[in-house]
Parts: sequence; C-alpha cells; structure tokens
Amino acid sequence: MKVQLISVVLVVVVSLLLPAQAGDLEDGIAAFEADEYDTARQLLMPLAKQGNAKAQYSIGWLYLHGHGVEKSNVEALDWFKKAASQGEERAMFKLGFMYYEGEGVQQDYQEAARRYRKLAEQGYADAQLALGMMHQEGEGVPQDFKEGARWVRLAAEQGNDVAQGLLGIVYYRGDGVEQDYQKAAKWYRKSAEQNNEVSQYNLADMYSAGTGVMQDYVQSYAWLTLAITNGHQAAKLERAKIAARMSSSQIRQAIELSHEFDKKIKLRASQQK
Repeated sequence: MKVQLISVVLVVVVSLLLPAQAGDLEDGIAAFEADEYDTARQLLMPLAKQGNAKAQYSIGWLYLHGHGVEKSNVEALDWFKKAASQGEERAMFKLGFMYYEGEGVQQDYQEAARRYRKLAEQGYADAQLALGMMHQEGEGVPQDFKEGARWVRLAAEQGNDVAQGLLGIVYYRGDGVEQDYQKAAKWYRKSAEQNNEVSQYNLADMYSAGTGVMQDYVQSYAWLTLAITNGHQAAKLERAKIAARMSSSQIRQAIELSHEFDKKIKLRASQQK
C-alpha cells in the first residue's frame, strides 16, 4: 500500500510539473525570439540544466553571442554538445560551425566537415550548403567541385536563398557543372526573390549584359534598387551606370517595377512566417 501511495504521489507531482515546464519553455523561446535575452535566460536555464534540448541550444546561443550572459565560446560549445547529443539539429550545425571557425575549440576543418556531413545526410539545408562550400574550397575534404555543386543544389532545392545564389554562381562559372547562363539566371532569380541582395545584384548584372536573359535595363535597374535597399554598396555605382543608358521614362518604369518586386517579396516573407 505504501509503495502504491508513493507511486500515486509521484504521478501527481510529475503531472503538475510538466505543464509548468512546457509553459516556461514556450515563454522562454518567445522571449528569445523577441530579443528579450535576460528573460529568456531566466526561463530557459533551469530547463537546460534539466536536459531540455531546445533550452540547451538557446542557452548555448546566448553564450556564443554574449546576450543575457557573459560571452563564452567554451560555455556555448558545452551547451551545444549537450543539445546535439539529443539530436537537436541547430546545435549539431553550430558545433560544425565552431569547429570550422575554431571558436571554443581548436580549429579543425575535418571535424567540421564530419559534423556537417552527418547533418547534411539527414537533409539539413544549412549543413548541405556548408559541406558543399567546403568541397569547393578543399577545406577538411578533398577539393571536388562536382561534389560541392551536388550538395549546394540539394540545399538550393530546399529553398535556402544563399545556396540558390551560390548555385547560380556555380552555373555561371561552370564549377563542377556544365556552364549554363540560363540556369545561373534562374537560380539568381529564386534567391533574389527571397530578398538576397547578392543575388539581386548578380541578376541585375545579367540583365545589364544580356547574359542568360534578354538584355533589359529596366529589370537591371529595378533589381539594383532592391539590392541597394538591402545594403549592397557596389549596386549604387552600377545603377548609376545603368541609369546613364536609360531614358527618364524607363527609369520611372524601373522604379515602379522595383516597388512591385518589393511587395511580392514582403508578401512571400509574411506567408512563410
């Protein structure tokens, strides 16, 4: 009877604790995403110490960036390892990054590649991109442009805007693939439509030169305008050069087109939230 009573008490205690912990986790993550880092730390640290992988990842991130805590790459590495051991993909990726950069641990490209590969094979787009780039550069793995292009394509096909832009460069240069300007423009556009300023600039350059697309100064000016808005410094000079070849009517048309692009980009971003 005594054993049964203890069991009942334990069940009641656990049932009372779980909702509270779930609430703290949700509130902590909400604070984290709202950049309220002190609140996030207070809510998530107890959960991280109890073994919650999401909380451990978040605490690791706080230590990595020095938000709400004193910056410590060593502490960040420790928390990421704890979360990664439970399969937390973001933590697994951060570990690869820390080995690549040598933050909190001795720089080790081979270990970074090993960790990226494990995650990439599970379909994690950022890891696929990172591994593809390492193959392109020959960092921690043999240089292999074809293998690099394969991993970058896998990430691009999942909608990763940086991978899409890089795949555009791969096709533009013919690095590990047959050179194809039309495919380069296609992938630049996919990335540009996700508001990637580098791809917006590269796509504008193709419209300016008529490479892979019909030459179109209006399109070029419009994409350069978006790139400038997003902070691409070189786009300012390039747009000035393009403007010198355009009529005032074409410039007005290009400005209107850039507004249309911007609306579509913002609408798409809001739908993905």
